[in-house]
Amino acid sequence: MIKLQSRTGTVNSPVNKVYSFLSDFRNFSQFIPSETIDNWQAEADSCSFTLSNLGRAGLRMVEREPNRLIKITGEGPHALTFFLWIQMKEGTPDTTHIRLTLHADLPFFLKGMASGPLQKFLDMIIDKLEVIPFPDLGEKI
Repeated sequence: MIKLQSRTGTVNSPVNKVYSFLSDFRNFSQFIPSETIDNWQAEADSCSFTLSNLGRAGLRMVEREPNRLIKITGEGPHALTFFLWIQMKEGTPDTTHIRLTLHADLPFFLKGMASGPLQKFLDMIIDKLEVIPFPDLGEKI
């Protein structure tokens, strides 16, 4: 089992807007790297996609605590055992602190090879979250 954490980022939006946006997979398309992921399909609670050279994969939201936590896991016939936690905390009424934590059950031989790219992926998501505009609640996304 490996545990990786992103740096703590600061998003210039209230925590309720950040939570509302991130608790729906249909809003994730802007985070998808088109060079490695194809056939993105999403519902509010789940998504599926094709990974270059690896086949079809999926994700499911398994836990939500409003304005605090979203927990995601893998889904499908080839799913690895992992949980991705998106943790949010109000900074000021107009800012949100956000951190990603990944717990993954990887085979021993993959831990060393996968840790670096996974850490970069977590940090890249935080970088993107810090600059995207979050829509107002009720606004069409």
